Formats: sequence, C-alpha cells, structure tokens
Amino acid sequence: MTEGARLADRVLAPFGWPPERLQRCMDACEQHHAPRSRLAMGLEVELVRQADLVDVTAGIVNFGLDRQWVRALFRDVPRDGFWRLLGGAVLGELATARPASPVTSSPPGARERRHQPDRGS
Repeated sequence: MTEGARLADRVLAPFGWPPERLQRCMDACEQHHAPRSRLAMGLEVELVRQADLVDVTAGIVNFGLDRQWVRALFRDVPRDGFWRLLGGAVLGELATARPASPVTSSPPGARERRHQPDRGS
C-alpha cells in the first residue's frame, strides 16, 4: 500500500465511508500514475488517473476535453510549484543515478572515420 492510500484511509475512515467507497479512493491514490486504464478498478480510479495525466502534461493529453477549457482552467487555477517540484525531483534522481563523469575525448582517428563517405560494399 502506498503512502497516499494509507493517508486516504487515515483521513477518510473516521467519516464512516462504506468500505467499497474507501477502497476506491485508496485505489485512486495508488493508481493515479498508472500508464494504462484502471477502469476495472472503478470509474473514480480511472477518472483520477486521467485527471492526473491531463495535469502533468499541461493539457497535451486531454482525453477529449476542450483545449480552450483546459487552458482556461490552468490559467484560473494556477499550478504554482508543480513544475519546480517535478524538475527538482527529476534532477535529484539524475544526480544520484548518474553521477557526473569526467569528459573524455574520442579515440585517435574516430573523427576521421566518422566523416568518411560510405563507399558501399
């Protein structure tokens, strides 16, 4: 279970939601980044997944929503901080996964070989 699902359970359980409804909310928290449809888990789960994809792609992926409406929504409801947070996470991941390596030069003659015309075989 993801942290988001655990949080949903802690926050919503005291309100007496039916177990099926609470489970769908927890599933939506767990599955909102899924690359493929989660409709089989419930309509709410799939709609949250689609909404997340519209948000993260800044409306490029829009599931048939009117592009002007999506642009107006993003203008009226600022997403301040999202891209800075995402960029920082990506850069942090790259820095830990791929530490800086020294610049190396090409082996002698590589440049000349690379630029020779193909003479056919």
